[in-house]
Amino acid sequence: MAYSLTWMPGVLREAGLNVVEIGGWQNRGHGNFSGTRGVLLHHTAGPASGNFPSQNVLVNGRPGLAGPLCNLGLGRDGTWFVVAAGLAYHAGAGYVSWCGRDNGNNHLIGVEAESTGRGDWTSAQHESYPRGVAALLSHVGLGPERALAHKEWAPGRKIDPAGWPGDMGGFRGSVGEWMEGGMPSPEEIATAVWSHILAQPDQPENKQAAWVWMTYANVAAWRAADALPQLPAAMWNQVLDNPDDPNVKHAAWVWLTYANLAAWKAAGQPNQPSEIKDPDINKRLANAAADTVQQRRADLTDEQLAAVVRAAQEELDRRKAA
Repeated sequence: MAYSLTWMPGVLREAGLNVVEIGGWQNRGHGNFSGTRGVLLHHTAGPASGNFPSQNVLVNGRPGLAGPLCNLGLGRDGTWFVVAAGLAYHAGAGYVSWCGRDNGNNHLIGVEAESTGRGDWTSAQHESYPRGVAALLSHVGLGPERALAHKEWAPGRKIDPAGWPGDMGGFRGSVGEWMEGGMPSPEEIATAVWSHILAQPDQPENKQAAWVWMTYANVAAWRAADALPQLPAAMWNQVLDNPDDPNVKHAAWVWLTYANLAAWKAAGQPNQPSEIKDPDINKRLANAAADTVQQRRADLTDEQLAAVVRAAQEELDRRKAA
């Protein structure tokens, strides 16, 4: 039989979240779930690496406690994993007045978010955890005060979710903001940043969008590199690691090209997924960047500089109109 929490993945997706359904979740549970009275928040205290390394334990259980051990899981990249639509063993003994005593498994949707318990929350989780909880609570008509920490359910016995910025006041505050109309997405924030109008410090009447100033800065950097003949090869060909993945290495001029592409995408196509991981895109970018570096490594005139900015503006307009 399918249990009662089968609405969860649809609600999370409607909130704009990435969702993975673990096979058999609709029929997984220790009997059916009763009426929802809140969401109980946990951290897994699992391994320090991997996106969702605790999945097997949460689905299948551990010695002395059969799975499922939660209804939902949250990976380090902000992805929600649907584990069980039925009752899960996650709450244990505890009490709050609006739920009762020792019956959290029956009435509280259990979320196990991947974290060692040392406050190593990722930026993706900072957004996704309260955003998902807000969606769940909104669906059942409850407020942000019903986002309950395991340590509040069982004080003295549990510490999770440990290390959240602002503790549970901060978490519930974020839930409330999402429920009141939503916090801006990273894409919306990026668009606002790159489109923000800034004045030239020594000529306040000269105002340009941030991405235009970035274009000026890049051209100035290319011109400066050519003014110092001993620097270009060392500067532009220096191999740099991706901070998030040291196995990914590119020359400095390639990373600069990626940054420019990301900026134009943020300004012109904020809702489109990034293409820079596509190997074909990478190849075309590398070729284009090589050509661009050769073209720009000359002493550009003011007219040429203006042409660069016009071309960037035309590209932005084209992307916005697409």
